[in-house]
Amino acid sequence: MLLCLPTSTTLLSAENLQAWFREISKQIESLNYEDSTAAGRKTVQLIQALVEVRQAASSPLTWVQEFHQLESNLQVCQFLADTRKFLHQMIRTINIKEEVLITMMIVGDLSYAWQLIDSFTTIMQESIRVNPSMVTKLRATFLKLASALDLPLLRINQANSPDLLSVSQFYSGELVAYVRKVLQIIPESMFTSLAKIIKLQIHDIME
Repeated sequence: MLLCLPTSTTLLSAENLQAWFREISKQIESLNYEDSTAAGRKTVQLIQALVEVRQAASSPLTWVQEFHQLESNLQVCQFLADTRKFLHQMIRTINIKEEVLITMMIVGDLSYAWQLIDSFTTIMQESIRVNPSMVTKLRATFLKLASALDLPLLRINQANSPDLLSVSQFYSGELVAYVRKVLQIIPESMFTSLAKIIKLQIHDIME
């Protein structure tokens, strides 16, 4: 059960308010998405509880001093707003239907990418050279390439073929080799920059 906000006959100390938020945190961590209906109801209750504590903090009639301290703390207010936003996103995610997931899986199928991805290698490397943080964005591409292995391995597994392990190792090796090929631009760029720095220190910067 969620902790209820205090009534007008209950004084709320800072410690009790802290315990209330700690209980809210535990309730969020305990959400079980295997039962989407129950998780959805509980998430709605959590959102309502956070809305109520925010309203109590902003109300001029609030008799609890700690609530007003919440209202004056911009960081806490931002955390409350972010938590409510993420809980709303969780509700939308919970309500995604199986048909939508199937459609996304079909649209996002990258089993054909093995024939095309190498033509984008130079573009990826140039993007990393110009903006090294691009590596984090390419992570999703590499993970999607890994999912492209599912289809051939699925057929082999369905056929109960003894070649499953060897084929899996082959494709995994190909994927690792490609990732290394793309990311080799990182040490190349580092050593190129180091060479320029050394040249400046030796030849161009006067003692």
